[in-house]
Amino acid sequence: MLLTVTQKTIKELLPAILSSKKCSAKEIQEELISMHDKKVSLQAIYKILEDLISKNVVVKNNRVYGLHKEWINYIEGISKKAKLHEEKKEFINPKDVKVKTLIFKNLVEMDDYCSELHNHHYSNSREVCLVYRHHWWHLLYPGREYDNKKGNKKYYCVCTKNSLLDLQGSKFKKKLGMNVVHKNVPLHGELEIHKEFVVEKFIPNEINKLLDNFFSKTKSVVDLNIKELMDILKKDCEIIVVINKDINLAKDLRAYFKKMFRC
Repeated sequence: MLLTVTQKTIKELLPAILSSKKCSAKEIQEELISMHDKKVSLQAIYKILEDLISKNVVVKNNRVYGLHKEWINYIEGISKKAKLHEEKKEFINPKDVKVKTLIFKNLVEMDDYCSELHNHHYSNSREVCLVYRHHWWHLLYPGREYDNKKGNKKYYCVCTKNSLLDLQGSKFKKKLGMNVVHKNVPLHGELEIHKEFVVEKFIPNEINKLLDNFFSKTKSVVDLNIKELMDILKKDCEIIVVINKDINLAKDLRAYFKKMFRC
């Protein structure tokens, strides 16, 4: 059951009061009485404030209390994440929306969403084209790779780089039944094409350079530094993803990239 204002505890009300202004304990007590009909002693308020201070929710400056910066950032982060989740959830199965732009804070978050979008619309009968810079999915999620060879034959993967680690990644995917080539495709970002969707991913140059350097110096999976790779994939940045729902565009682009696989 959702709490109403009158049902909330003092501990729940204090951050709400301090979100609009900094207060002394006496001012907090007065607002609790006048605005929330909560009769509480100063001693009880001090005790709750000390508890909130220990949890980095509240900070004290002389005799005045305010919200801790870490708590503010945490709440803002939850709010943004919730809003983004709703936007992404809404577009997993769009109706009238033709083009949607989403912003992700790192490569892992972007990949999680694209995987969800793909899984929602994927079937063995549909061809999927992927154009990307490096093979890194199988390095992080070896157990999550597709083991359906019948479905894997429908995958057409174009890797635009050819480091030793990328070549090993291509060999791994080919063993799974996927179609893989290495081509220097002049794209500004990466691309996914499936069903009637064309998904463009614009990754910052800074992140691309970090990945290029990592794949260049790592000659084999034996030398793989998973922590370093994960730090790159989770590095804060701004990744723009544009999803275009256009069945004819998707069909034409699939045909274009499939030509690269003809001998």
